[in-house]
Amino acid sequence: MAKLLYAIVLLCCTITIAKKRDGEDKPAWAKKDIRDYSDADMERKPPSIDMSKMDMSNPEAVLQATKKGQTLMIYLIDDDRAIFMFKDGSQAWEAKAYLLEQDELKEVQLESQTYPGKNPDVKNKAIRDEL
Repeated sequence: MAKLLYAIVLLCCTITIAKKRDGEDKPAWAKKDIRDYSDADMERKPPSIDMSKMDMSNPEAVLQATKKGQTLMIYLIDDDRAIFMFKDGSQAWEAKAYLLEQDELKEVQLESQTYPGKNPDVKNKAIRDEL
């Protein structure tokens, strides 16, 4: 009986504390009715890029800057393949640098370019031994 009474009191407190926000208290994105959104409202707009400030002698840095805010995938090639997806494409280059430091990795593919790993001739013997 005490547990039931405690649950009722907790429910009443929760209902009185939780209230719907008025229009003025809402953030700007929440003021618009969801039914009024168009496809253009739902699109993510990539950040503007100032090409005059970029070092054009480094094509990877240019590619990294142009992919900021776009979805991008990295393919890892080993005895087993893996795919990583990044919502912000500029993060893929940091991941590529980290992954290429690993001894067990054969190669990484990013934006149709293949980068060999530290030990491209590595064979995953542990998996073969299990089979």
